[in-house]
Amino acid sequence: MGKMSKTDVKTAKFSASAEMILALVLTCIIAALHFYFYRHAGGLWRDEVNSINIGRGNWQAMMHDSFPLLFPLMIRVYGGVVGSDWRVLGLLFGLSLTAAWWSAMWKVRRMPPLWSLVLMGLNSWIIIYASSLRAYGLGSAGIVLCFGAAWSFLERPNLLRWFCYGLAATLSVQVLYHNAALVAAICVGAMTVAAIRNQRRAMAGIVLGGLMAASTLLPYWHSITGITRSTYLKRDFFDATTALTNVQSILAFPLPQFFWIWVGLVLWVCYRGIREACKEAGDERILFGAVTLVCGLFAYTLFLRKANFYVQPWYFLPLLALVGIIFDSVMPRLEGKYRSVLWGSALAVALVSANDSLQLLNWRLTNIDLLAAKISREADRDDYVIVKNWTYGITFNHYFKGPCGWSTVPPISDHQTARMDLYDDQTRNPNAMSLLLEQLSHTLQSGHKVWIVGRFNGWDQSYDAKRSVSIGWDEMVGGQFNQNVNDFLRRHCKKIQCLNPGTSQNVNFNEQAALFQGQGWQDPQ
Repeated sequence: MGKMSKTDVKTAKFSASAEMILALVLTCIIAALHFYFYRHAGGLWRDEVNSINIGRGNWQAMMHDSFPLLFPLMIRVYGGVVGSDWRVLGLLFGLSLTAAWWSAMWKVRRMPPLWSLVLMGLNSWIIIYASSLRAYGLGSAGIVLCFGAAWSFLERPNLLRWFCYGLAATLSVQVLYHNAALVAAICVGAMTVAAIRNQRRAMAGIVLGGLMAASTLLPYWHSITGITRSTYLKRDFFDATTALTNVQSILAFPLPQFFWIWVGLVLWVCYRGIREACKEAGDERILFGAVTLVCGLFAYTLFLRKANFYVQPWYFLPLLALVGIIFDSVMPRLEGKYRSVLWGSALAVALVSANDSLQLLNWRLTNIDLLAAKISREADRDDYVIVKNWTYGITFNHYFKGPCGWSTVPPISDHQTARMDLYDDQTRNPNAMSLLLEQLSHTLQSGHKVWIVGRFNGWDQSYDAKRSVSIGWDEMVGGQFNQNVNDFLRRHCKKIQCLNPGTSQNVNFNEQAALFQGQGWQDPQ
């Protein structure tokens, strides 16, 4: 190949600097969107409160959580050192994913990321899930760093780079169990490249790093198998159609057509991988990305199927974060007029995404904190509060500071975590509701008020049925208990008024409750 002319060199430098400026502009927009969500997210919803309670509790509490030790340990350290502004920690988790794309892309191609920033970083759903006080944002950043570290080790195998790769793999699985499947996929992709090069020592290093990460999960074996009792009602909910619908809901942002852009790019990466595999001296980076992509899709789907949980949209965040950096690693940087089209499209997507995000990110993750504050201010000591559905009790317990007593429906003795085992005990107890109904009778007959957090028959028409379907497993349980309370209040309560219908479009549909108030006693007709 001949030497580049001065004009070509200048053009290449301009292209690189312009691409860097574009990536920096996109990063600033993404950071601004994260801060916007931070200011509007409001109170912590039950999954986030669960994370805090696990972090503050003892090690045995790990039996009732979905994450390894590192995440609750970070919660404990942050709470002890910084304080209780938990949204700041969530913000750092979200921003860490963007930083991870930059770091990994620089290791793989010495270039800034573009595809991951455009397709994922600007996606409001990704921002919400990554910046929530859960392990998915930080875990996604960890698996992206693992991908970059694995390639860095392949590029120049030495002890320091192997250590960085092993550390990234270990930390990623210590934040999120889901990452074990993706680390395995990265190992297969890296081993494929090492095998083609006939680098046995590099291949052994890749295997050893993966085994090191896997071995750190062995102490959790009892915890992993032990959560079956406390969470088993959530299992046996895996459904391929539901999983596809939920992942599609993320990828179809800001326009429904974007789902097919993702599909097209996945197919293109697979095609490029096959082409490079057929060449005698193909681009090993493309082969690494393609093999990792195919294995990651298969392994992650298998993981979700074996876990057998009701698949929530945020479960896909680590997989999509890895796919995003693979797009950046494999897709060619366009030249000439095509490059201008790409950059123009990226800016157009940024503008559309930012505009839509101003509405979507103005989204409270719960309204239970607002209802708890209202009841705390206005309730008398002899009033009584019932919380339906019972999973809202985790959030209500965190925020309620009132003088009166309260109970979930059905009564649950522990509101620190989602204790499905305690709920199951109540389903087997024929007298589960007797004490609660007696308390309601005493409160109403004494002339005091009953506050109802949740739904109440006769007002259900105020809820959007389509959104109710999306709530998930927690709406599938507790129906009979709630019906018992509804029937009791309709027969014995003279007056029931709705204080807050809880139908705001800016509240998370997973935890959006109404508030009712009942008072006065009447004997049934």
